[in-house]
Amino acid sequence: MLMWAQSYKDVHKDSVKDYTKKYEPYKVPTNQQIVKKVVNHKSEDKFMPIMQKAAPINKTNLYEELKTYRLNKSREENFKAYTIFTNKQLEALVEKMPTTKDDLLAVEGFGETKANKYGLDIVRIMRKYS
Repeated sequence: MLMWAQSYKDVHKDSVKDYTKKYEPYKVPTNQQIVKKVVNHKSEDKFMPIMQKAAPINKTNLYEELKTYRLNKSREENFKAYTIFTNKQLEALVEKMPTTKDDLLAVEGFGETKANKYGLDIVRIMRKYS
């Protein structure tokens, strides 16, 4: 068996083959000019400036009072607080500031049922801050 392996080893010749010549036509140029065009491209005008809010919504007194109302109402009815209204709906309330029951219906997440059940209390709280 050793002789057999030795014969294969003697027959084997290392060959150096360069495959890069075969694929030369497909090579992508890497000029410095192309790179500079990509790097120097300005896209500042494509983006709108970010507007900064005066105060974060969750830091306002209105937000805190609505949150307290939600907690008390949920304990009173033995529901989870998010069933009264979610944090997203709470933020929408603070942003839109509805002062009537009809305005409350325009806030996402408030339908006839929630507006009838909690609308008067919410509107009363909102009017304090408008």
